[in-house]
Amino acid sequence: MSKPVIHHNRITVCAPELDPAEPSPPDTIIVPAKEDSFYRVFLGEGCWYPIRLGDQKRKLIKWIAVYQTSPTSAITHFAKIDRIDNYLETGRYKIIFSEPQELQTAIPIGDTSKQSFQGQRYTTLKKLKSATVISDLKPWQ
Repeated sequence: MSKPVIHHNRITVCAPELDPAEPSPPDTIIVPAKEDSFYRVFLGEGCWYPIRLGDQKRKLIKWIAVYQTSPTSAITHFAKIDRIDNYLETGRYKIIFSEPQELQTAIPIGDTSKQSFQGQRYTTLKKLKSATVISDLKPWQ
């Protein structure tokens, strides 16, 4: 919180101090994809649909990443979101993005007997690029 500072009958409000423990708002959505959908839709069409998105998340996300389900079981690609369109009057959305990039190193789920990746998740691109296993991205935002 900003604290006012008084200087000779003038009040100056200093910029708020950033709490390093405060998480950055999520800017990246991670979607799960089966092998066929990954190649046909994510890579082939350069989009992902249908997706449920609340207004706040829709305004925040700038990136999309994909978790490939078994046998890959890892986050492998990401892309810059170009736009988010309504999807066929369903109340869901279609995310259209630029050319997907392969992560330098895929982010595996780890021990698959204890973990699963179901539904979309949110994180930051910074966390995504530094993660070595999916649990590094937790807590989900």
